Amino acid sequence: DCYFSPETVTRLAQQAATIYLDDLNRAFLDYSAEGWIQDFNDFRAMAAEWLDILARANEGQHALAIAVWD
Repeated sequence: DCYFSPETVTRLAQQAATIYLDDLNRAFLDYSAEGWIQDFNDFRAMAAEWLDILARANEGQHALAIAVWD
C-alpha cells in the first residue's frame, strides 16, 4: 500500500505521458514466461487503466492512494 502526494502524482503523470504502450511489447515478451500475464493485449489494457487513473488524479490535482488486498 502506498500514497502519492499531488506533487508526486504530477511528476509521475508527466513521465507516464511519454509512454507508448505498444513499445512495451518487447519488454512484455521477456517477462511473460513468468506467468504473470500471458497476452500482451491484456497487459496493455491493464497498463492503460493505471495510466488513466494517474492522469485523472493529476488533472484534479489529487493525491493517489493504492491499497492491495489479498
